[in-house]
Amino acid sequence: LGMAPEHLSIYGLTLEEGTPFHHRHSRGELRIADEDLSALMYRRIHERVVQAGYDHYEISNFSRPGYACRHNTAYWERRPYLGVGPGAHSFFAKGWGERYEIPADLQGYATAVQQGQSPFVFLESFDREGALAETLYLGLRQAGGVREEQLRRTFGKGLEALYPQVVKKLEGFLVLEQGRWKMSLSGWLIYDSLISHFL
Repeated sequence: LGMAPEHLSIYGLTLEEGTPFHHRHSRGELRIADEDLSALMYRRIHERVVQAGYDHYEISNFSRPGYACRHNTAYWERRPYLGVGPGAHSFFAKGWGERYEIPADLQGYATAVQQGQSPFVFLESFDREGALAETLYLGLRQAGGVREEQLRRTFGKGLEALYPQVVKKLEGFLVLEQGRWKMSLSGWLIYDSLISHFL
């Protein structure tokens, strides 16, 4: 905060297999925060960073007003994007949405381009249910949430009509404010377990 950056991304530590931290933890040489301490730290970070003038605009992201990451926001809103070059991914709004990748192979990429072939490889195509699940999964990560009107327009029904039991079950964590469904800060703390009800 003393350096006053325009943007902060703050994540809890995840121990990945094969990493030095994972090895040290498995040997009992490294202690990590339990769930209660992690939750306390998350709340304190939220309070301190918001008090310092940042917007908590996504589960793990904070920015000065006007500096939210446009790149990631496009992903979270399922907007089309084109990735170019080896290892890139793209999303096209064809039907309920399609994803493609370009394999992370520089020589294969160069050969395909030189031969006038598309370097893109099909990854996945969404049906209505998949598009709805992803809209909720990605949209509810953001402070702006998911617009009820968008759900009605795109999927034919609002959230309560689509998931009446889930909306009731998540009362207090999931709220409707000014036409937008949003997760509370407490909801973000246990986001993975809550969002699983929609997937």
